Amino acid sequence: MVDVPVAGTLFCSDGTEIALHLADMLEGTEEALTTSIQSNFTISAAPVGTAYAGKTIVASTPIQAKNGISYAYLIRAGTIINIFPVAVFGVVSESKVNLCTSITLMAGDSVQVLASAAASRVNCFACYTNRGQYHVFKVTSSGSAQEAVSVLTGKGIGDTFQGQTVTKAYATANADGVLLAPSGGGVYVLDDKNNVIGAVAASAPGTVQCFFDDVNIPIGLNYEAQFITSA
Repeated sequence: MVDVPVAGTLFCSDGTEIALHLADMLEGTEEALTTSIQSNFTISAAPVGTAYAGKTIVASTPIQAKNGISYAYLIRAGTIINIFPVAVFGVVSESKVNLCTSITLMAGDSVQVLASAAASRVNCFACYTNRGQYHVFKVTSSGSAQEAVSVLTGKGIGDTFQGQTVTKAYATANADGVLLAPSGGGVYVLDDKNNVIGAVAASAPGTVQCFFDDVNIPIGLNYEAQFITSA
């Protein structure tokens, strides 16, 4: 794995535009994407909430990495409070994407990103529910069916969202591509009887920009989000 540049821009309700940039994020390791010090946009690189507390984010460009990118989210006190679209530099079809919900920044809020190598087999499932909750689940594929689990707690989607309904979601898969055919080219959500009750096709950010899709996936205890690969 190598260090790569990662960047993006957040748009605020009052017209403020927040430049984010890190020149050397290590691929395969989740890191904080801080404010940009390019051209003195900010005096020092800092978590976005610390630098712009009180600003309300309503939209963003895709958070972009050099080779591959799995997810980008905003975290506060151990809870994911928003999720951003993702893309690879030069593969962007919409440069300003409205967020599922606006969010007013507080000191300590941080944008966390997992940049990845183009050949990475890390597959991710980003979700937003009818109760306004966000979460990201991931798995590193190595053949057959594997459950995607929380990037924060290691728990599955059933334990995380029991009693809620996923209403928006996207999935990323940098390298697996056709290998995900057994799960519809992306992720299947299975109920406790192994019935498919939700399906979201995965995007390879190096090929196409990832967007949230409208879905309707009710979640119960022991439900699983599975990426099923043929190899």
